[in-house]
Amino acid sequence: MKIMIAYDGSRNARLALAQTITMFRDLKPQITLVAVAENPRDITSGNEELFQQEVDDLKQHLTEAMDVCQNEQMAAETVLLEGDARKMLLFAAEKKIRPDMLVIARHSH
Repeated sequence: MKIMIAYDGSRNARLALAQTITMFRDLKPQITLVAVAENPRDITSGNEELFQQEVDDLKQHLTEAMDVCQNEQMAAETVLLEGDARKMLLFAAEKKIRPDMLVIARHSH
């Protein structure tokens, strides 16, 4: 079983990962954690720095999530994409990963 989790390191994303592991552990799924860094609309040095910070933060969140999966002895991989989050998650699900299940946590502020 292939499970794709949209992952941004938020509290809800961490809970979604934990619940997915709890619910599907016995099926020994292959988990793919997908994060999306959204491109800035205008290219200024300030926006480029913010974008790079977002990329670095997402890489750190994905590393932490991989540690959780390894500690739980779950097979996992990460994918970091750039672009509009909605479009890129759909692209990843339809064209790259083709999961049996897609997990997206509730958005919170």
